[in-house]
Amino acid sequence: MKEVVECPSRLRILVADDESEVRELICEVLDRECYQYAQACNGADALKKYQNQLQESIPYDLILVDLKMPVISGESLIKTIRETDETTPIIVLTGHGELSSAYQLLEKYNITDFLTKPLDCSVKLLFSIKNSVTKIKQNINLKVQNSELNKQVIVQQKELTSVKDNEKYLRKLAYTDGLTGISNRILFMMTFERELAITKRHDKQLALLFIDLDGFKFINDTYGHNFGDEVLIEVGKRLKKVIRVYDIVARLGGDEFVVLLTNITSLSDCKIIIDKITEVLYQPMPINNEVINLRSSIGFSYVPEHGYEAATLLAVADKNMYCNKKV
Repeated sequence: MKEVVECPSRLRILVADDESEVRELICEVLDRECYQYAQACNGADALKKYQNQLQESIPYDLILVDLKMPVISGESLIKTIRETDETTPIIVLTGHGELSSAYQLLEKYNITDFLTKPLDCSVKLLFSIKNSVTKIKQNINLKVQNSELNKQVIVQQKELTSVKDNEKYLRKLAYTDGLTGISNRILFMMTFERELAITKRHDKQLALLFIDLDGFKFINDTYGHNFGDEVLIEVGKRLKKVIRVYDIVARLGGDEFVVLLTNITSLSDCKIIIDKITEVLYQPMPINNEVINLRSSIGFSYVPEHGYEAATLLAVADKNMYCNKKV
């Protein structure tokens, strides 16, 4: 592993990821653009390199951080950096299953961008880096201002705190299901369209699962809507636990959930996950001193067999779900 690479460019970049393949892909892109960079294989190594650069008064201009790293996690590393550094652009590397966490970090720690793994598109990576470089130049322009102007900016930022809090809340409402805390229809469709484009470009396979809870109306009528809400919350938790790191789960509304399976090689992969979901949802579910066994009906659509249109794939999966519906 080449720990440090120096090029004529004055921009310095820290790449922190425990997967050597990911670091190699990123460094290939950085080499082509002639950026200076250093590599770290875990959170502790990254923090040490970051602090050393600060002590030498040559801090990094951009940091790429994987959320899941040994020793010190990516989120803990970001939190430590942001305690003293609010402006250095940070790009988060995350698996599909961590999308909700990534969106929360965007506002919480002023994250510049996030990229989903596997990083199979160097163009997308380069676009994100160049976008961050633009922010770096903006930061440089801010630094050359005199200290009095900087104080004025800080005062203005404090005055806008309540406005930013409202913006955070509205963004959370826009992308997160208010009941279960998982992705909502808006975020799911945005991600779905993006994954379809990547799947088509790279000739890969993808599957969509449409999940409906059997007898959910009976549960609401018998135990009440508050009880039904607790059931939906538990279903969201169980789905998140059973899917793979690259998969995406969302609630479309009511008792309808969807799971997007990426990086699959055959229909057998899809069927294995369907069986796991069916089993985990049927396991005894204790809710408010009651225990229920929840049955579900699952339909699926498959790319490329059913095309590359999101609306068509949803319709096919929905139709197959009703065909499997238990009476």
